[in-house]
Amino acid sequence: MTPPDPTPEPRWNPGRLLESLTYFDVLPFSDTMRWLQSLWSGTPAASSSMLFSAAAVQSRRSIMGLIDPSRSFSPQIAALEELGVSVVDLTEISIDALSDRDQLVALIVHPGASSSDHPGNNSAQNSASSALNEMLDRALQRLNADLAPQVIFDFCREDADLRTLWGSVDDVVMGGVSESQAIATPSGMVFRGVVSTANSGGFASIRTRSIDPPLDLRGIEASDTAQAIAWGANTGIELRLTGDGNRYKFILRDRDSWDGVAHSYSVETQDNTPITVRIPFADCVPTFRAKSVPDCPRLDGSTIAAFQLMLSKFEYDQRLNPSFQPGAFRLLIESIAAYRAITVAPVLMVGESAAIAIARTSLGDRSAGLALNHLDLNTAIVTIPSDERDETATLDAILRHITSAV
Repeated sequence: MTPPDPTPEPRWNPGRLLESLTYFDVLPFSDTMRWLQSLWSGTPAASSSMLFSAAAVQSRRSIMGLIDPSRSFSPQIAALEELGVSVVDLTEISIDALSDRDQLVALIVHPGASSSDHPGNNSAQNSASSALNEMLDRALQRLNADLAPQVIFDFCREDADLRTLWGSVDDVVMGGVSESQAIATPSGMVFRGVVSTANSGGFASIRTRSIDPPLDLRGIEASDTAQAIAWGANTGIELRLTGDGNRYKFILRDRDSWDGVAHSYSVETQDNTPITVRIPFADCVPTFRAKSVPDCPRLDGSTIAAFQLMLSKFEYDQRLNPSFQPGAFRLLIESIAAYRAITVAPVLMVGESAAIAIARTSLGDRSAGLALNHLDLNTAIVTIPSDERDETATLDAILRHITSAV
């Protein structure tokens, strides 16, 4: 019996190269070529904006909320605003009056009333404490929501149409034969394919088309001062994904160029195990064609023009990916979000009144209905001693806390 012919080596496909260059507008007349491709295939060219929510992370105003029922601390607002963060007295306006453009970054609670202010009047004391706690409860829920990661891509949405923004960039661009694709599923975007080292290849990736205008993922007004940025700015990217044990690269590009500097971060995955990965902008490595660029400024998140996910044989500077294996791969991505690191306690309790004692008790009671998912109760609250004879000393103590991480 004649033995079967050995499986032929895969061959480079110039048609796939043309398809990639057309999709990413690298070639002249790419729009016309995409229209012709849709005409030949019988499939309409996608045009919807799908699951992309850039407005959620751009140009929000940092707000510091003041809860001051006695109005004893309100005159200090002007000094606080010198930090570059707007101060809103939440005892004068409803928390609901804050718009979606306002990002609550901290609360200062200054009840200014102790049990001696209501001698023998438990009813008045209880009423004041109840009103304070209700106000504090609602403000904390808003603070917690504004501390949550701000979703850029929600790949679990039913109307996910990846064709409009995400496409494959595989080693076909350098003569290789690896293949990948992005697929929308109810569980998220699946990046899958087969990576091969044939023809000197060894990587597969999916990437967004250029985002114009670029995203300012810091999430605050660009004109704010350094202190405001320290309080309110997003500091990195959060990925929610399920991998296959491979080591992938997550890549951000801060300029609109097809083959320019990329800022890369390696992500270790576990086989079929959901994980959440936080990637600080400052920890991304500037690279050009898998070579590090030491003189390139570090990423700050202010001008993000493209996102990319890659499985590659190489790390950087000719180092090999330690977990790389050629063959089939699969990575599920649920979401890509921007997050901010909390560097100082966002809840400042001024003084040691009976009202504060009650408020602290309710803060520590998860059954009180407070949604503190993004606050560590051991580090989220700081008490600032109040000097009733010298409010300047109290203000100085608050300012020292706020600026301690700047």
